[in-house]
Amino acid sequence: MDDQEGPAASLDDPDVESVDEAAFDILAARLPLMAAYDDAQKARTAEDLAYILRFARAAVQVREPKVFTDFMDWQRRLLSARSVPLGALDAGVTALLGAVGGTPVGEMLLRD
Repeated sequence: MDDQEGPAASLDDPDVESVDEAAFDILAARLPLMAAYDDAQKARTAEDLAYILRFARAAVQVREPKVFTDFMDWQRRLLSARSVPLGALDAGVTALLGAVGGTPVGEMLLRD
């Protein structure tokens, strides 16, 4: 486990932000409908990606996958209430995997 994944790693460190940006770019390339998103929709999408990554990191840090899987269940309900297609959540996780695959956080993303 490297320093970014260890117990002392911050859930808000700059690395999280750079991964969020990379994942957002990957997601935008995979979902052409995002081109029509207004600023508020883009901000919500970026926020959702950030939360997914933070909860995956938290689950790794406390060694409890349920932290992540429970969050993802809640996220699905939230997105459904927003009338966001659930495929968008899967695409978001796939985009995050493109940015953090091969790491303990990437392995956590695969659990969902």
